[in-house]
Amino acid sequence: MKINVGVVVAWFIALSLTGWIISGSFASTSPPAETDTQLTQTEKTARVQASVLNAKLITKTLTLNGQTVAKRVVDIKAESTGKIIELNVEKGDWVKAGTILMKLDPNDLDSQLKSAKALESQRKMEYDGAVQLNKQGLQNATQLAGTLTLYEQAKAATESLKIQLQDTVVKAPFDGYVNNRNAELGSYVTTGTEVIELISFSPMLISVQVSENNIAAIQLGQTAKAKLVDDTEVEGKISFISASSNPATRTFQVEMEVTTPVAQPVAGASATLELPIKSAMAHYISPALLILDDNGQLGIKTINDQNVVEFHNVSLAETTPRGIWVTGLPSTTKVITVGQGFVKVGETVEPTFETDAEPEQDNSAISKIQG
Repeated sequence: MKINVGVVVAWFIALSLTGWIISGSFASTSPPAETDTQLTQTEKTARVQASVLNAKLITKTLTLNGQTVAKRVVDIKAESTGKIIELNVEKGDWVKAGTILMKLDPNDLDSQLKSAKALESQRKMEYDGAVQLNKQGLQNATQLAGTLTLYEQAKAATESLKIQLQDTVVKAPFDGYVNNRNAELGSYVTTGTEVIELISFSPMLISVQVSENNIAAIQLGQTAKAKLVDDTEVEGKISFISASSNPATRTFQVEMEVTTPVAQPVAGASATLELPIKSAMAHYISPALLILDDNGQLGIKTINDQNVVEFHNVSLAETTPRGIWVTGLPSTTKVITVGQGFVKVGETVEPTFETDAEPEQDNSAISKIQG
């Protein structure tokens, strides 16, 4: 039988190529498997960016809206009946305590007082004589008691007329501002008629309403600050804390006595009171770093010394236009600033620390730091 050489050569080449391809495939399967394992292990160590933050002592401030209040507001009333014959003040006047504001016509009170004084002198002489006669045994005790009674009645009548005469003169009970005048010269007034409203701003007060959650943190005598409607800043001390709340709002009235001189005090104007209620160690962060855990609790992701992710619940201590102060973190802590949403608690990470370790604080935050 004659063998076809071309066919044999073709089969040999085909088998050789097949064997080479198969041997190459098996030879190359091992190295890629090892490379894939290394890549998988690298991908499991996530990279995050972090900052090392240190706690600072801050004072938590309670900001409340209220209004200015006068120390005293009195409607001065006429204590006698008659025509106004002298009026010495106008609305807007500043008066000292004891200043005569107005006088009423005393009519015949002066004459009555002279007559009463004369009768009082007579009764005194009669009583003194009765005492001497009684000592000599010429007058009994009953007669002596009768003259004493007449003398005491005369003295009482004289004193009563003096008071009536004094009531015709209306004086300022304290230093103050004449806010209103309800009578004119020549007007006839009766006892109890409101004639002048006098206001005292010595000192001016700031009145606010404090919720039941914060009232326990406020103490009498503690210092506070307030900003008036014209942006004037004043200082003072807490002078009054109500012992009972408003039943409708469950808030307590608190007043600050202003110690800073005020050029033109007014009552009823808006004011903002700032009350430092407690100090705490806190960290200044961006609000974007806050996240919620599975239980809906607010917190921040940090890393420990082993680069393991941890979650810390935090509480809001103070807010500023550009950042917030939070409590609940260790004194020195490594906060994850970039990538916190892609790592889980308990996971080991590869951190890169920011060059500027402390976030920039705005002026309002710095002003609240003590020490």
